[in-house]
Amino acid sequence: MTTVPVSLFKDHLMRKNTKSDLAHYLEKSITNVYTESKTGSGLLTVLDGGWLLYQVKWTAGIKYGDLADVYNGFIEKRYGRVIVVFDGYESSPKDQEHYRRVTKTAIDYAIDGQGVRVIAEDTGIFISLIHHWSPDMAEVYFQKEDRSSKTSSQSYKLSELHANLDPIVQKYILFIHVWSGCDTTSATFGQGKLQVLRHLVKSPEMHKNADVISSELSSVDEVSQAGIQIFVSMFGGKREENFTALRYRKYQSMITTCRKIEPERLPTTERAAHFHTLREHIQVIRWRTLNNDTLDANEWGWKIARGRNVPIMTDKEAAHPKILKFIRCSCKPNSTQCATNACTCRKTGLKCVASCSGCVGQQCCNTDVLNDVSDDEN
Repeated sequence: MTTVPVSLFKDHLMRKNTKSDLAHYLEKSITNVYTESKTGSGLLTVLDGGWLLYQVKWTAGIKYGDLADVYNGFIEKRYGRVIVVFDGYESSPKDQEHYRRVTKTAIDYAIDGQGVRVIAEDTGIFISLIHHWSPDMAEVYFQKEDRSSKTSSQSYKLSELHANLDPIVQKYILFIHVWSGCDTTSATFGQGKLQVLRHLVKSPEMHKNADVISSELSSVDEVSQAGIQIFVSMFGGKREENFTALRYRKYQSMITTCRKIEPERLPTTERAAHFHTLREHIQVIRWRTLNNDTLDANEWGWKIARGRNVPIMTDKEAAHPKILKFIRCSCKPNSTQCATNACTCRKTGLKCVASCSGCVGQQCCNTDVLNDVSDDEN
């Protein structure tokens, strides 16, 4: 029994995976890499403003106008024609607007026939560009940068990546990234990005459920059921196995084979899986449509608390209310404490029980009287 779904949350925050694992997998599909001097002339550079902020050293006391001039000089010297895209979080879950702006800017120009080089530090932007680029557009290069990088970076050509990437991975790349944990969704403990990718590639049934979660036409119930089936599959459940039954079976296996109970390794609860999947759905849809006005977050796994969006972990208590409200006293045995309101049990209208630390529900005057029934009584 835990107070939060620990397979999805840690310290009340969403669990995260290493996003670069998926990026490294994708990079293996690319045979050629390009330096800045070999990406070709005439490219428009789209810069991630979050990365750009770290590329110029600020001088103490510098005025805003002077600082802007320093940034302009840095950009003009290195990149020429540039569009800088900054974060715009507003009230939506973190980074959705950021990804949308960078991706949409680059793709819109590519559709119009303008070659583009995107310079960013976040794997999510790379994933989004892979999904949205198509061969009928102008070429798009992606140049991944680290904030502290001082060396010449390499760019990847999206047309080459598309030509070499597994078609199934290409089709479900957004779903893989979101289901395995991104900035606005939880990762599942013990299930990394590559584990999710490999499981999806070999599981036609998971393709169907991913299609449901990725469709704007799917209802809440359809999305929820698809997510639960994916959880069952990812945890090695049988095709028609009930999710709660699978969780209980995994728990039984753990207590009989493991020295230590680690609840984060168990499948989450069915209601936690429900809300988790709703968040997966809205994130995939918003990235697919590049429209943050698509769907209301508060109808898809989020709620407003203290003026900001927070994920709904579950809508069920950790256990039955009678267990959560379990009360016991610590009155001394054979004393008069259990006869007064000094006894916690009596004060709340309950009888003392065996778990009471002092009287153990026997050596006191606040316990049920049990009649001794002999074996030969009719």
